[in-house]
Parts: sequence; structure tokens; C-alpha cells
Amino acid sequence: PPPPPPILITPRPPRTPRCTSRRQRQMCIRDRYQTDNWRSGVDLNSIITEDSEQETTNRSSLNINTRRLRGKHWATGAFTSFERNDGQGIDLRSSIGGLLERYLINTNLQRFSLNAGLLYSHERIAGTSDSNDSMEALFNTSYEIFRYDSPELDLAAQFSVIPNLTDWGRVRSELDITLKWEIYEDLFWQLTFYNSYDNRPPTDEAATNDYGVITGLALDF
Repeated sequence: PPPPPPILITPRPPRTPRCTSRRQRQMCIRDRYQTDNWRSGVDLNSIITEDSEQETTNRSSLNINTRRLRGKHWATGAFTSFERNDGQGIDLRSSIGGLLERYLINTNLQRFSLNAGLLYSHERIAGTSDSNDSMEALFNTSYEIFRYDSPELDLAAQFSVIPNLTDWGRVRSELDITLKWEIYEDLFWQLTFYNSYDNRPPTDEAATNDYGVITGLALDF
């Protein structure tokens, strides 16, 4: 019989490695003021994400709140906030509302609270002239633990669920966890995890989840 045909093996050309770069910049300012009967705070947080394969995105928020302490375990409060989240299609969300808060733990070393409230929100949709106005409910839990001895330690966790009362069925949630560890006098290493969820974002291109982890240095003054 004739010999079998030779088997030819064609080498596959080498793949060109695909390189991407991703960089995040964060600015965070936090201020607290407290008296015997009042507790107020201002939080400014901005995260700019630059990706070589995607557009630069901005996730920023400004929150201003004040609470009237009513004994050791109760408080009533009011707040206003302004948010931008390019990943979820929000050019600007402006909110104002009130809440009732219950402190389950309230000491100089740790604080654990539950609160519920109502808020009015106005959303400007990114890339369009459309906007949404809605009433929303707020359910929130937060926990903070402090260590004042050197090295100082501050762990803060907050989780919010925000059902929409106007656009029934739409639910948003926010999770923020921040750890600060003192490495030198007033200089801290900081680790932050965040997750924003919207089961019905305003545009088809918007993401349901926007999450990330950021680490860096923080200065207290």
C-alpha cells in the first residue's frame, strides 16, 4: 500500500499581549461637629477612574446632615445630598429628607445605629435632557468603631436600602466600608470598598452595579 500522506503542522503565530491601564484618584473630606444635643457632619467624596479602553468616569457625592439627639438612644435628623455616578447614568441626583434614628450602641469607642426616613430626589440623566422626580424611603444601618490609642484605628461601615415610592419596584442600595489605620502621627493608611446598586438604572447602557476598592494615604488635621 502507498505510504500515508505526511502530517503538516503549521505553527500558530504568537499572540500580541493586550495591555490595559486603569488608574483611580480619590479625594475625600470628612468633618464632624458634636455638642450635647446636636451631631452634624459633612462628607465629600470623589473618585475619578481612568481606563485605557473606556471613558473616564466620575463617582462623586456631597452629603450634609444634622441630628437632634433625644437622649442617649434616639435622634431625629435632616439631610441633603448631591451625587454623580457616570457608571449608572446619573449626571446629578439631588436629595433632601428627614429620618428617625435609633442607637443600639452609643459610646466613645463604638456606635451602631438603625434609621428610617423619607426623601425627595431629583435626577438628571447623563447624556440626555431627561430628569426624574420621586419620593423614596430610606432604611439604613451603620457601625463605627474607634481606637484613640496610638496607632489610631477607625472602621466605618454603612449600608442603605432605598426603595422608590414613585417608580414602584425600583430599589437602590449603597454599601461603604472604610478602614483607617495610623502609620505615623496624623498620617493614615486607608482602605475603602464601595458598591452602588440600582435594579432599574435610568438608561439601558448604565450599569446595575458600580463597585470598587481603593487604597491610599489619608491625613487628619
